[in-house]
Amino acid sequence: MAIRVLKRKQKPRAKAKKTGAEAISAKKGFRRFQQEFHYEVGSKTCGDIIKAHVRETYKKADAYAILRNEDWQIRSNAVAAYCFWIKLPDAEPPEADTVSWMDGYFQELKERGSKIVVKEKAVAKKVENKPTIQDRMREQLGEI
Repeated sequence: MAIRVLKRKQKPRAKAKKTGAEAISAKKGFRRFQQEFHYEVGSKTCGDIIKAHVRETYKKADAYAILRNEDWQIRSNAVAAYCFWIKLPDAEPPEADTVSWMDGYFQELKERGSKIVVKEKAVAKKVENKPTIQDRMREQLGEI
């Protein structure tokens, strides 16, 4: 007599829910998208979204200046929501006030970043003129 094993039918697995910026619907408009973006997306992800947008949109020198700012100055949920929104294929463009504010925001970051770049270059020049330890030893041994 053989024992017969019954197999149970497996239940279909639910699809994994989207999380983060991909989970937010763009059908309700930019303001609603921005509010939901604030709750769904973390600040580190916001910084990554903004940095990617800057690298794609601006010239190399301008992007370098903007990215020289500290992370806390770049990370903003509203700005990241805007950067993500304009890349969506079916999204309508945001209001003109929002676009002009974002342009001003990136212009301000560029100005602050260019000051940082100038300071970094000045520090690099000072370091270049500093004698090394080997130069100092040669000087002392030359006197002997």
